[in-house]
Amino acid sequence: MKSSPNLSISRVPAAKIFNAVLGTLLLIAAAATGSAQQAPNTVSTIAGGGAIPSIPLQADLPGPTAVLKDGQGNLYIAAPASAYVFELLAGGTLQAYTGQGWGYYSGDGGPISAATVGLVTDVVEDTQGDFYLVDIADSRIREVTPNGIINTIVGNGTKCDIATGTNVCGDDGPVLDAELNIPTSIALDSAGNIYIADTDDNRIRVANMGSSTITIAGTSIVNGDIQTIVGNGTACPITNTTCGDNGPASGAQVNAPSGIFVDAAGDIYIADTGDHEIRVIMGATSGGVTITPYAGQMHAACPQPTSGCNDGSVATKGLLRLPQGIFLDSSGNGYISDTGDNKLRYVNGQNDIINTMAGTGTQGFAGDGGLAQQAELD
Repeated sequence: MKSSPNLSISRVPAAKIFNAVLGTLLLIAAAATGSAQQAPNTVSTIAGGGAIPSIPLQADLPGPTAVLKDGQGNLYIAAPASAYVFELLAGGTLQAYTGQGWGYYSGDGGPISAATVGLVTDVVEDTQGDFYLVDIADSRIREVTPNGIINTIVGNGTKCDIATGTNVCGDDGPVLDAELNIPTSIALDSAGNIYIADTDDNRIRVANMGSSTITIAGTSIVNGDIQTIVGNGTACPITNTTCGDNGPASGAQVNAPSGIFVDAAGDIYIADTGDHEIRVIMGATSGGVTITPYAGQMHAACPQPTSGCNDGSVATKGLLRLPQGIFLDSSGNGYISDTGDNKLRYVNGQNDIINTMAGTGTQGFAGDGGLAQQAELD
C-alpha cells in the first residue's frame, strides 16, 4: 500500500514540483526543507528549476511525473526524461536513488544504486517498505526490497502490440510473462496485488501477487497471474456515449487510462484520461462489478481551462480535460490532477461538489508563495 498516496497527484507534467497546503494537509509534496512554516492554501517550490544536481531548488528535474514520501520524510521523485529516480532526503539533500542517466534496463538482482532504468513514471511503497518503480520504456514493474535489491516483478520487457482480444498481452498467464504498453501508473491493495493503468493497451490490469485465486470487479485471477479487469484493448470511441458506465466493469472501455487508486474499502478509481472522466468500481475486491462515473462527463472536455469548468457543481456534472491522477484521503475527499486544464481539482467527500484547489487554468510557472488558486501550473 502506498505510504503517502496523495503524492501521486503530482502527475501534472511540470518543470518543478509544487507544495500546496490546504489547512494542514500536504496535497502535492511534503517539503523536506521548511514546509512546516508554509502558510495555508499557498503554493511553493521545493525542488527543480535549475542545473545544480545536489541543491534541490537549483536542480534540473525534467518532466517529473510522480512523488512519494516515505515514513522517514524522504521524497522520491520520478523524472522520466532524465532516466533517474531522485531522492530528496529529509535533511534537504537531493541525490540519485536509481538510474545512471542512460535510459535502459539493467541491474536486476543487484543493488538499486547500480541499476539503470528507462522512463520511470510512478513510484509507490507498500507497508513492508518495498518500493515499486513503473518503467514505461522497459515495459516492466520493478520492486526494490528494504535491503536495496531490485528485481522485475511484472512484465517481460516486451511491449504489447496486440490491441484487441482476450488473453492477449500475457493475460491469464504468469506476471513475469506479461507484455505491457506504457503502464503509466500502479496502485496496491491491502493484500499487495498490483493494479496497472496499462495506458497504451487501453486496459486496467491486475497482477495477483498472492498465494490464492482472487476475484476483482467480477474477474477471477489465479495466483501469480495477470488479467485485464477493464477494457478490451480498443480506445473507447466518441460514438460510444457511455463507454460502459453503469454496467459491468469487464464490458467497459477506456481511453488511455493514466492514473489508478485503490482505497482501503477496495474501491478502484480510474483516471480515464482520453475520456475526460474519473471512474470508480465500488467494492471491487469484495464483489462489486459495476463501473460508474466519479467526476467529469464522458467525452466532454472543459472547453476553456481558465473558466470554472463547472466548479461548484456535483462532481459528475463537472468538466475535466485529460485527467491523469486521482487520490482519495481517509475522509473520502478526492484530489484530481486535471492535467489538460492546468489545475488540481478537489471533490468534497461529504457533498460530492467539485472545485479547483490550485491553478488558474493558465499554463505556466508563477505564483510561488501566493494562494494556490492564483498559481500557474504546467
